[in-house]
Amino acid sequence: MPVIPPAGVSPAGFFLGATGTDPGAPPGILADAIDPETGEYLSIVRSYDPTDAAVLTAIRTQAKSGSAVQNVGQKYHEATHVLPSLPDFLRQETEWALRHLTESGQISLETVDVVEGDDWAEVQIEYINVARQKRQKAVLPLTELLGTA
Repeated sequence: MPVIPPAGVSPAGFFLGATGTDPGAPPGILADAIDPETGEYLSIVRSYDPTDAAVLTAIRTQAKSGSAVQNVGQKYHEATHVLPSLPDFLRQETEWALRHLTESGQISLETVDVVEGDDWAEVQIEYINVARQKRQKAVLPLTELLGTA
């Protein structure tokens, strides 16, 4: 509700000026700290940078898994067997899932490595959070079912 100054009071002396923040500064509001493996809240006291949270959300979200999840996320679930083509598939899906963040300049994707075993695979991602100029790592053990959004 707007504040109306009383009669006879100059609006210029009544209202306080708005203060701005440097657009290059890190965001003042942080994202919820959510465990990337289970999707559970880690803490109500500490938080993630919104860009880091967006990376975790993008690589944990199964594409086309709901009406609000159409062109975001990945399709790791389509890889049902450890085949020679698996590393390329996982790299491409990871790059696709993070494309909106790389194209908007929020992250710089450095490496996407796939580590394989006899019956398992793991995606290791290294990126730079551009706003904070901080190198970050994320690991996705694909032996566990990744949640759908």
